[in-house]
Amino acid sequence: MLSTTFPKYVFSNLLWLAVCSPTLNAATASYVYTMTNAASGNSILVFQRETGGTLTFVTSVPTGGRGSGGAPGSQGTLLLQGNYLFAVNPGNSTITTLNANTMTVLSSVSSGGTSPVSLTFHKGFLYVLNDKGVNNITGFTADAATGVLTALPGSTQPLSAASVGPAEVAFNAAGTELIGTEKNTSLIDVFPVTDGAACPPTSYASAGITPYGFAVSGHDWFFVSDAQTGVGTDSGAVSSYQLSSTGVPSVISGVVALTSLAPCWVAVNAAETYVYVANNGSNTISQLTIGSNGSLTLVSAYGTGPSTGPADLAISPDGLNLYAVDSKSGAVDAFTINSNGSLTRIAGASGTSAAHAGLVVR
Repeated sequence: MLSTTFPKYVFSNLLWLAVCSPTLNAATASYVYTMTNAASGNSILVFQRETGGTLTFVTSVPTGGRGSGGAPGSQGTLLLQGNYLFAVNPGNSTITTLNANTMTVLSSVSSGGTSPVSLTFHKGFLYVLNDKGVNNITGFTADAATGVLTALPGSTQPLSAASVGPAEVAFNAAGTELIGTEKNTSLIDVFPVTDGAACPPTSYASAGITPYGFAVSGHDWFFVSDAQTGVGTDSGAVSSYQLSSTGVPSVISGVVALTSLAPCWVAVNAAETYVYVANNGSNTISQLTIGSNGSLTLVSAYGTGPSTGPADLAISPDGLNLYAVDSKSGAVDAFTINSNGSLTRIAGASGTSAAHAGLVVR
């Protein structure tokens, strides 16, 4: 667990005063964080989660970096770990660390590549996926007292090639492997991790076309959306895999059809009984059940509204609500998760049209 003690002043490219930002009451309230990814200047949007799951806007905090504009085509651009919030800035290839209690910027570091698009964390080690140039992953250590990131020597590893369209990187449950998806090559990369440092990857053909976002379970199952770009009009799918003790993925359920277009972002509930997939092209969120062996069965799809383009998904820590960023409208949708995993839409975050990337709930 990272420390909750923070310096009063932090110097990076900009000087931020803690007293100028709101202090969030994390002990008694729940918050939802997303970001604008604006090319003119990236900002974090903060909402308080009210009783029943509705959202109230609290503040907007500039990261000091630049976004890429709109949805970045990836999952995991925003990461919450303890009392620290980490955000990528694809427009100027940096990672910003913020104090999630005071929403002050603590530091900004180079991502170790060009256009960072995804973050993952395990026991003091943070990895970032870089989308442009020589596609790679780069590792950092996170200082427990300040949240400041320091590049981890020898941790940078290239993907299978340049311009592979990387979508996400994530640790497995034990932190012994990093998993990555390549949209353009339909490959899944697995990087062994030793003492926090990633080793060169082995690439495996994915079950479906255009593997995109995914979610990892404690059983070392992982659930991957198959966006299947350009194949039919209702061609989306999702696949599940088992990661072996030696880091080899095997297909459990391959290409479970969703009859939805462009499924891209994936979330799994804490009980590991349901998977939710945001279908960007069909303005829906699909629900699937997870079998005892990690197999998937489609249940239903729930609408987010016309021209919304649902993207990043996040489930509240108490398991009662699911939230979705609408990449086209810039809104944040809210749903009640019922006892059978079905979704009932409730009022989302009003008064914002600027949310376009990343979503975490505290």
